[in-house]
Amino acid sequence: PSAGQLWWNSTANKLYIYYQDANSSQWVQATTPGATGATGAAGAAGAAGAAGAAGAAGPAAGRNAIINGDFQIWQRGTSFTAVGYTTDRWRTYFQGGTGVTLSQQAFTVGQTDVPNNPVYYARAVVTSGNAAGSRAIFSQKIEGARTFAGQTVTISFYAKANASKNIAIEFLQYYGTGGSPSTYTTATPQKFAITTSWAKYTKTFTIPSISGKTLGTNNNDYIDAAFFLDAGSDFNSRSDSLGNQSGTFDFAQVQVEVGSSATDFEGKTYGDTIEQCQRYYVEWSPTTNYAGIGIGRAWGGNNMNLTMYLPTRMRAQPSVSRTGSFDIVGISGGASGLHLDGWAYPNFLKLGVTGQNNFNTGANFFYQVEGTNNTNSRIHIDAEL
Repeated sequence: PSAGQLWWNSTANKLYIYYQDANSSQWVQATTPGATGATGAAGAAGAAGAAGAAGAAGPAAGRNAIINGDFQIWQRGTSFTAVGYTTDRWRTYFQGGTGVTLSQQAFTVGQTDVPNNPVYYARAVVTSGNAAGSRAIFSQKIEGARTFAGQTVTISFYAKANASKNIAIEFLQYYGTGGSPSTYTTATPQKFAITTSWAKYTKTFTIPSISGKTLGTNNNDYIDAAFFLDAGSDFNSRSDSLGNQSGTFDFAQVQVEVGSSATDFEGKTYGDTIEQCQRYYVEWSPTTNYAGIGIGRAWGGNNMNLTMYLPTRMRAQPSVSRTGSFDIVGISGGASGLHLDGWAYPNFLKLGVTGQNNFNTGANFFYQVEGTNNTNSRIHIDAEL
């Protein structure tokens, strides 16, 4: 071997180098392995990754301009055959020999045809007068003609019928008492083809601008979302030539919102919905006999005043009417009259009560007014549009 030559001893697993100087030459082990070193400290953790992108914003709260669109509230009753208000905030109008019965219907618990487990839906049974002047409308007046003016809106709802039917929807702007023009303006009506099974229907409408219009001073202007269920030829321009028809029409989860597409129905609690409804209508309806309305002071003869507190601030000064009979504790014959005797804004009103016999008068004579010995006594407090 020559100086510097390497040799690997595979038996001993050692490396040798051939060493040579002036005095000697020999194989010398190239390295001697040391003990295994201690494990080094762990490296520092890496930096956190960047945050993910924000999720898309959900639909805006308060987007639905329809009140009681899921027909939760029925203060006035559950079945109606006359023109007027029915389930809260909704009214029927029919003429020309046409008749309508509007009633509350209950969903089967656990059904999935209409989402979110609604409790009730509205059913309109229409019998057409089959004349040019016949029509049947189921509608809601949305407060304020400024609402949606000059904007695109989308209406959505669930519906079915007893047979394949068309219905039409019209949006009508009314400018209020003393407003101009004194008539109304409408958006172009559109028809919907309804089947016999629950389905969701949507369409987009362009609401006219109110530029150049004058609103009245009684705060009773509105925009009306109207479902035409029967329409003779006199109403072709307002119903997209719907035509005369009879049938049974069911409606659930009605929504009207700004924009060109429909979002999911904006559900609200019973408490929130009834508070909205009571801005327009409050019905005092006892659930027990002799339910007290309140205590008032006699001021002379057979007259007394009674302060009645309301559950919420109403839209305007209401009208007051009653059905059934009322007693005045301590006066024989009960109450012969009950009327609005003043308006105390914002959440109570003064009722005038007339007794059938004379009151004792003076600073210390107070009387309680109550319903009679049944639950049929009603006080109707109405501030609808």
